[in-house]
Amino acid sequence: MSHIKNIIFTMRVSKPLRNKITISAKSLNMTDSEYVINAISNTKLNYKPIRKDLAKVSLGIKKVGNNLNQIAHVLNIANKENTLGDIEYDKMLDILLDIKLSIKDIGNECH
Repeated sequence: MSHIKNIIFTMRVSKPLRNKITISAKSLNMTDSEYVINAISNTKLNYKPIRKDLAKVSLGIKKVGNNLNQIAHVLNIANKENTLGDIEYDKMLDILLDIKLSIKDIGNECH
């Protein structure tokens, strides 16, 4: 049986899945290809180093979430006091919502 890698195989995945593959591969010092091949080959992968860091990442995400809530609070006060125009308020609100969704995606990838 030959182990020469001479066939190119491409596939489509969602952005969150691609990010998950890349993050997992980097944590194991692998390329994305190596990671996927090992994962489907039933090769046991060592996730112990990433589990240690998961608590740190979780705490960091919680701190960022807290800061975002504080920013949203100040933004709402500024809006009520009419110190922001409607367009500026809507833009800032959209940015905060984008950040919130990004953080939620990261949290989902960690589980």
